[in-house]
Amino acid sequence: MIYKAIFSINIIRFSSLTAIWTYTAIALYNFYHLSPLLIILYYSFGYPILVSSYILAGYLTDNIGTKNTMIISLLFTSIILLLGFFLTSGICGIIILSTQAFFNSLYVTSSSTATGSLSKTSVKDLILSFSRFRAGINLGWLIGPIIGGLIYHYLG
Repeated sequence: MIYKAIFSINIIRFSSLTAIWTYTAIALYNFYHLSPLLIILYYSFGYPILVSSYILAGYLTDNIGTKNTMIISLLFTSIILLLGFFLTSGICGIIILSTQAFFNSLYVTSSSTATGSLSKTSVKDLILSFSRFRAGINLGWLIGPIIGGLIYHYLG
């Protein structure tokens, strides 16, 4: 039962995430009026930010636990998104989006370690647990851009 819940949560989470990812550059260009060079730099610095968050998530999960790391990352993600509502300049937008991606990746990495806690002691069970977790994420990555594309097409 817990695997169905994790699978469903991951579909919803990553559908909404990828629906937004698809149009981040358009928003940076149209809403914040950033130059294409700044948008390219935003995407270029995204990967080092994600890698560092994966490393930090592993460290935090080992030291303070999966649940605490997830709570901390959700708390900071919420604070950053709230700040994004008030800070609407171009550079602030890039910083807020990058920081939110950092904390969101902390959550994703720490929540994926929960599959190890849910599985039994065998390696086969761990692989099956992680496969179920990834299946929800992958399905969300498929559905999200479709939903985002339809919203963008019909609502602009």
